[in-house]
Amino acid sequence: MNCLVCNSVMTKAGEWLYNCPSCGFKQSTLTSGAGRGVDGLETLRKQNFKIILQHLEKQFDFKNSKSLEVGCAEGWFLEAMKERGADIMAVEPSGHALERQKEGHSVVQGFFPDALPAGSRYDLIVFNDVFEHLPDPVSAIRKCEEHLNDKGLLLINIPNSRGI
Repeated sequence: MNCLVCNSVMTKAGEWLYNCPSCGFKQSTLTSGAGRGVDGLETLRKQNFKIILQHLEKQFDFKNSKSLEVGCAEGWFLEAMKERGADIMAVEPSGHALERQKEGHSVVQGFFPDALPAGSRYDLIVFNDVFEHLPDPVSAIRKCEEHLNDKGLLLINIPNSRGI
């Protein structure tokens, strides 16, 4: 299997996990929906978030920006952004929202974009393993345009066994 980021040959690191020795990208062969409760998934996602953020920080100022994560689940991306000094909030429809609030994160329980404060705008809007669940992705993109500042960035990270 070749790395989808740099095309180097990946090495098997576990039953369903492959590692790129060149760039550090991790790839899973799990089928869609395998998600929660899989040993190693937290490590995989955190490492991939780190790689994504390393690329993003080349064009984005974490400390002087306002960001939004749509669907924060366990809060791993929120944590990674906060470590970089980002002002980030999230909107999360599940009970995970309350758990993230207890951990000190700014999370609103509800659905994007309805749960957002009126007139809110962001420099970065992020969908991690969420966009593929939206009933109307075209409408979601239009709403992102309404909530992004000029020169704002939209990051869509979808689970796909073929890569990013």
